[in-house]
Amino acid sequence: TVNGAGDYETIGRAVADAPMDAVIAVCNGFRLDESFIVEKRVTIAGNGAGRSIIQGPVDQSVITVRPDGDLTLRGLTLQSDETGIIVDAGVLTLD
Repeated sequence: TVNGAGDYETIGRAVADAPMDAVIAVCNGFRLDESFIVEKRVTIAGNGAGRSIIQGPVDQSVITVRPDGDLTLRGLTLQSDETGIIVDAGVLTLD
């Protein structure tokens, strides 16, 4: 669970530590300002559009999915001034 004060403070750290096929929960009302890379099969699940928000840093993409990455996003809002998601031969599912 990513909530800023509990299990993980960032999605990037949760993804890095997650086993294959993990579901990473992003708490309601939680807003992150980060950029991260996905290199395994994981699901990142929020509590609905506008409730769990990932804001990309200035001049960076929010998420990069590498060739071994297989990412499912569910119930999240992504905001970015640049590229939101880069899929570098990986798989992205929006659920």
